Amino acid sequence: MYEYQYLVGGALSLTVSTYILIRRPKTLALKSLFIFGLVVLLWEVSSFLSKRAPDSITAANLFKITVSTSHFCFPVYLFTVLNIREKRDRKVLLLSFTPAIIQLALFSQNYFNNYEFFLTEFGWSYRVVKFEPSLLIVSIIFIGYLIGIIVSLLGLIKKTTFPLLKRKYSILLVSFTFLQALGTTLTNALIALGFLSPSLRVGGILQFLTFLFIWYALTLKEERVLIPLGGKGFSEVYSSFLTVFHNSVLGSSLGEEFFKFTDFMQRSKIENQVSIARNKITFKDTEDLDLAELINRNLDALAEGRVDDEVVDQYLRVLNAADQELGWRFEEIVKANEDSLKRFDLIYGISEGRFLERIARDESLRNVDDTDACLKIYKRILLQIVNKIKEKTEFRKKLSEHYVTSAMKITDYGEVSMKGVRDRVLSMPRDRRLSFIVERFNSIISWAYEATLADPNADIEEILRKLRLVLTLNKDRAVELGVYPTLLGTLATKIPRTQVHRLYSDYLEELVEERTEELERTQEELLKSQRLAAIGEVTAMVGHDLRNPLQSIVNMMYLTREKLNST
Repeated sequence: MYEYQYLVGGALSLTVSTYILIRRPKTLALKSLFIFGLVVLLWEVSSFLSKRAPDSITAANLFKITVSTSHFCFPVYLFTVLNIREKRDRKVLLLSFTPAIIQLALFSQNYFNNYEFFLTEFGWSYRVVKFEPSLLIVSIIFIGYLIGIIVSLLGLIKKTTFPLLKRKYSILLVSFTFLQALGTTLTNALIALGFLSPSLRVGGILQFLTFLFIWYALTLKEERVLIPLGGKGFSEVYSSFLTVFHNSVLGSSLGEEFFKFTDFMQRSKIENQVSIARNKITFKDTEDLDLAELINRNLDALAEGRVDDEVVDQYLRVLNAADQELGWRFEEIVKANEDSLKRFDLIYGISEGRFLERIARDESLRNVDDTDACLKIYKRILLQIVNKIKEKTEFRKKLSEHYVTSAMKITDYGEVSMKGVRDRVLSMPRDRRLSFIVERFNSIISWAYEATLADPNADIEEILRKLRLVLTLNKDRAVELGVYPTLLGTLATKIPRTQVHRLYSDYLEELVEERTEELERTQEELLKSQRLAAIGEVTAMVGHDLRNPLQSIVNMMYLTREKLNST
């Protein structure tokens, strides 16, 4: 009954694979690990069936599946390990699977020549009877995969600075080395060579233990670090951002997201200035710190696109703190990174839009999806006013009135994140998304402006000037998506202010001018078409009038030629 160990191991691999499938976020490494579990399941089932096969031919065919899946397991596992650092390039794919394809091709060519199958009291077994060169090459490739996986796991242990990740990778390394490389592989090789009895097959048990260790490693979790609040100096603000970044990557099962954090610190060259304790992350400001260079390196790292949008949104606190520290030097940073700051919406929040007047155009939404563009426009508007809203509790209550808008995050630093809103909007029917966003956010923003402008100390002209700037810079997409006219119309009906009505009347005048110009162009085109039609009619009439005398002339010439030919 020992062969049932394969079914037990297969059942556990299926269970772990299912658990992996529902994990968040679904990284490439987790997807690859899920495939590894399915391949092991196939290996376990084929091993079980080959033992209980009715004849040697069936056993041999099932054994072929067993060996093929065993050869495919380690490439998938290697691909998983290599993608923990989110490599996602062709080199990783080729490195992982090209040797396996060669291995399977060589194995299938001389399959029946190298092995002999015989029946034992434990079911069908096999042994190697010939050592052809192809078998040697297959074995070398197989050993190469074992070494590659072990070396890759050792590399991850060395590169990570987080104790929990070192523990995770150490568990994977130890379990793979002793249960796979020295366990399953070595025992199967010794049985095939005749040095061990077929009764010692323990592959199912070892696979069972392997997946127990994988499951244990996946369930280990890092504790969240408390985010420091109220810091005013640059070091305190930067420490709070790093804490936000750190906490955002805690959900990754294999530490895939953690490397985004460590890569960011490496790209920013601050590894030696950041200390990570159990409950605190601290950035140490040094005398030789070039703050402007640090911000430039940060923005370059963020521009790579590997950092979560919500984390990028909260980098605004760092920019505002740097603006206070650097003075005129910060203007050079904004100018050098203008495109990135537009794309991230950050330029709209720096000092509540202080640099918007210096932007000639903003085309960062041109190729953005309609849903994302619409949410970005509203976020850019909110960044101008969120810090001026006195009734914060009432505002949050307004957001919580709907499941979708309740996912919007507003921090104490005046940062706005739409990531949660976007995720919930995408779950709605496609034809309802834009209309919902426009209707809901028009109501929210009109309430925010109404509440803010009601404050007797509010600088009404400045607030509405910033609103005009945001709408002007995003006008093309805002008009296209229906944000521009509907928002101004809503504001005009709810806020009895001359400035608001002037904004709306200016838009209506522009609309009338555009429609007038469009009508004039249409009239010109109509006149042109009428002229062309008249010319066509005259041409047809002239052609008709000329055709009859020309035909008579042709007929007379024909008769004259015939008469001359007959004489």
